[in-house]
Amino acid sequence: MDKVMIPADYWLGDGLLEAEIPWLTPEAIMCMHHYLKPTHRVLEFGSGGSTVFMARRVKNVVAFESLPGWEQKTRHYCLNHDLYNVEIHECHDVKQAVPFVGDSRFDVALVDCVEIDRRDAVAYALSVVDHPGLLVIDNYSAPYCTGIDALLSHIPPERITNYDDPHWVGNGTKVVYL
Repeated sequence: MDKVMIPADYWLGDGLLEAEIPWLTPEAIMCMHHYLKPTHRVLEFGSGGSTVFMARRVKNVVAFESLPGWEQKTRHYCLNHDLYNVEIHECHDVKQAVPFVGDSRFDVALVDCVEIDRRDAVAYALSVVDHPGLLVIDNYSAPYCTGIDALLSHIPPERITNYDDPHWVGNGTKVVYL
């Protein structure tokens, strides 16, 4: 996977599962493309094009989805494209996800969920991602992300990059090197 082809109108969010592209800012997508390794384990809150994108590059992805039907759509796509390293569960809060994770540890976490509280997802991700690791938070300054910066206050500012884009709700995608 040397190249990442991002459709010109990807920011609209249409067809990204089939394009196998995350709905993140382009710079964040490229950051992940260069960071992900075949040995990595990924925790994801939200699913879709990002799930497939990461599954093609890592050992396994454990994803939690809250939108009705989206979990099944992503699972179906993965199975039809021979991606057997993906585990997807429907859940509506982080407490429902914890039993599926158990004592697993991860190298990367992506938080881009709709109904799951993003603050809870970030807090949980921080507790299960090993160091060094990567935490990616989409729409980081949207109203539903209020309080996330406080959760990251112990991380040196030089380890946090905001990839902003004028098309994005909440400025863009925050990438945190743990």
